[in-house]
Amino acid sequence: MNKTLKRKIFFGLLLSLVVLLFSCQKEDEERILFLEKEELDFSYDNNFLSFSINNNSDETMGWTASSNDGFICFSKSLGFLEVNASEKIVVSIKRNELEGDSISSEITIKTSTGDFHTINVYISNYPENKIRVNYQILDAEYDKIHNRLFLLPIQHKFIDIYNVDEKTFDRIDCSEFYFDIEVSADGKYLGATEVFADLSKIDIEKKEVVNQYDLKGEVESFVYAPNNKVYLFPRYYNPCFQYIDLNSHQISTCDLNFISDGMIAQLHPSGKYIYGITNDWNIVKIDIQTEEPKLCYKLTSFNIGKFLWIPGDGNKIITSNKQILNINPDTTGNDITNASNIDLPYYSFIHVEYNAKKAEYYIIASTNQGYAENTKLITYDNDFNFIKNIELEPFCFINEDGKYYNLDADARYVFVDSSDQKLIIISQPEKRSQYSFIESGGIEIISDY
Repeated sequence: MNKTLKRKIFFGLLLSLVVLLFSCQKEDEERILFLEKEELDFSYDNNFLSFSINNNSDETMGWTASSNDGFICFSKSLGFLEVNASEKIVVSIKRNELEGDSISSEITIKTSTGDFHTINVYISNYPENKIRVNYQILDAEYDKIHNRLFLLPIQHKFIDIYNVDEKTFDRIDCSEFYFDIEVSADGKYLGATEVFADLSKIDIEKKEVVNQYDLKGEVESFVYAPNNKVYLFPRYYNPCFQYIDLNSHQISTCDLNFISDGMIAQLHPSGKYIYGITNDWNIVKIDIQTEEPKLCYKLTSFNIGKFLWIPGDGNKIITSNKQILNINPDTTGNDITNASNIDLPYYSFIHVEYNAKKAEYYIIASTNQGYAENTKLITYDNDFNFIKNIELEPFCFINEDGKYYNLDADARYVFVDSSDQKLIIISQPEKRSQYSFIESGGIEIISDY
């Protein structure tokens, strides 16, 4: 090969290398902010998605995330990224502000280095007012201090948090399947039990399990009491009643001679007592003011039901079998002063809530032993005189032809919000047959009722 040809090849390769390096450098400059996703597609039942950004530059980078539409919310809208650091941003949708079915929007990401990125947002939205979730709800708790809901789904390892004021979702990712949740009196922690023993204490602000306790046997129900104590009631003839001091992490057991086959327990509003109903028709009262809990009484009351609620000032116990027990809780011994039945043509009560400001009861009742069939709230005054029914909004779905159809909403839980002005109803689509299963639930908030 002659020198002239070699020189041409050499300069040709050198030029190609320079072009290649320049192109790589330019591409690197354009990609100093690495964006995980370029679009977010919200389905009908999805309320939040996330994306991550990464700083691929050689210096600390400031960033902002924004949208021109107020129904798009960010878990974090600005910050700084160190070199090679990443940030996860959760995007939540305020569905109550949406109109129409198919909505398009954009998210803009800007950096201090001059980068500018756009994420396309697509939202499918049913023409209804309730807030949808894409799972069935196993348990729900309401924190009146911070006006937020905690939703425990069936067969999913997370707990959703819905902020009623901000109308946004957050999520606690879990490593276990939980069966029951209770919120602490100060609204800072959740207690969560697994189906097969174990109690987790979850820090709500940190969204993580901070303590875990190994229990003896399965738990039917538990109470998250004041002074950071938890009382756990066994199921399936497990003779071990347990209570935990979450401050000292001491797990204690005692035999109060009332366990038969599980007990559903409720904390009295005073925080001094626990009331419960056992599977063999006993109503139980436990004093928790002392270091070791004491059994106040165990009384047999046939057809009392399985569940109980202690609304308002704590002078009444309402049971799932439509009974009202008037109580004087600070009385020694048997504190039930009177018992009566609520005359309703329903099989049983599913949930009871009381509005002290309006002096009204809101009852979810079932017409069928096996299924809910509770498409309304029944409202009573303080003396249990009927006021009215509050009909619930049905669930909307789309059939194979692309047309809307409705299924009635079966209410499961009802809460009065912290302002005493709104009703918060947790519901799911009705079961059309014994074997139907729809992965959907809803939050309906009613202001004028």
